Parts: sequence; structure tokens; C-alpha cells
Amino acid sequence: MMLHNHPRPGSSPLRAMVLALALGAAACLGSGPARAADWVLYTAPDHSFSVSLPVTPEVQLDSTGSLQITSSPSENETYIVESTDLKASREGVADQLFSATLYTTAQNMKATVQSQQRHQALGHPAEDIKMLSKEGYHVWARWLIVDDHFIQLMHVAVTDDDQPHRFWDSFILRP
Repeated sequence: MMLHNHPRPGSSPLRAMVLALALGAAACLGSGPARAADWVLYTAPDHSFSVSLPVTPEVQLDSTGSLQITSSPSENETYIVESTDLKASREGVADQLFSATLYTTAQNMKATVQSQQRHQALGHPAEDIKMLSKEGYHVWARWLIVDDHFIQLMHVAVTDDDQPHRFWDSFILRP
């Protein structure tokens, strides 16, 4: 079922939004829970992490070492994992990076923050965010700083009935 007034995967507006995500913003698609049997385990090319995704993802790796993984099981939902090499001092980076990413994502999506929680995930600084865009997209994001990498796990949906915990909990750091 195609949602009216929402971009379809592969369309230029959606591609532009996914590209914006690479700069700290979020992509906007829709929602609908993927069946658990459809999920596949994906391991990063450098074997630094694995994550379960609803369908085999599209993977982009650029010359700076940034990795973007997108899994769209239908026209109505998408899951995104992005790992960016920080190449900077870790001292004080978490607060600045989380704040800047939240501001950029909310501004680019014209979204309001519904909840925000800083904590430790897998022994690393993390922040969980839930936002609602003016266009009605629900965005769940978990941001982590793991050594010299900033990792974003995002689920974007039209409905508010799908929680990202299966996706987040499937994320495993590899030694």
C-alpha cells in the first residue's frame, strides 16, 4: 500500500533525505513492523559490529571510512545504521556530538523531540531519542560513541506503534 504524500524508496526526494542523514539528519519513510522471520544478520565490512535488519541492506562506504547501511523492507518503513570515524579527541565529544546531532536532525526534519535519554549502551556513551516531524514521521534514534566512531541506529515510521528495541538490541560490537 502506497502512502499518499510520502516518498517511495528509490525516489529522488528520499535519496536526498538519506544523503542528509549522512550529515547527521534523518531520512523519512514510513512504518509497519517487519516480520521477525524476515530479519537477517548483517556484519560490517571491518567486522566491528553486527546488527539484525528486516531485509538485506544497501551498503555505502565512502573514502573517509563512513559506512551507511539502509534496510527498507517495504514502502512503509526503513532502518538505518551509520558509522562515522570521529578522528578527534574523545574527551567531551559525547555531549557536543549528541547535542549537535539532535539539533541538526530535528531542524532538518522539522521535528520536535518527544523523549531524550542519555545512558550507557554496550559500555559506551549513548543517547536514545524519539521525535515527531511536522509531516507526521516518527523517528527513533540511538546514538553511540564507540572508541573513535559515532554510530547512529535509526528507525523512521509513519505510525507510532512500532518500537525500535528489537533493532537496537540486535546491535552487537565485535572485538
